[in-house]
Amino acid sequence: MSIFYPDNTNRRNRVYQLVNEASTYLTNAHTNFAILQNQLVQLNTKVDSAYKAINITELLKANDNSNKAWTNEDDIGSY
Repeated sequence: MSIFYPDNTNRRNRVYQLVNEASTYLTNAHTNFAILQNQLVQLNTKVDSAYKAINITELLKANDNSNKAWTNEDDIGSY
């Protein structure tokens, strides 16, 4: 049965309505995603500058090196 048969304009109107709602939803999702990406860039910039301000990058590198013994497969079970 076709959606657009002559005696059922309500069905046709409902299809148009759903298409319009879907289009609006996708447009809003695209806009919101762009806003989120922009906010993440701003957040990453602020976090990076805060890390640099307290020289935490060296601390993080030292911490990563100290944790490698725990992730080495040869050492599993020896602790």
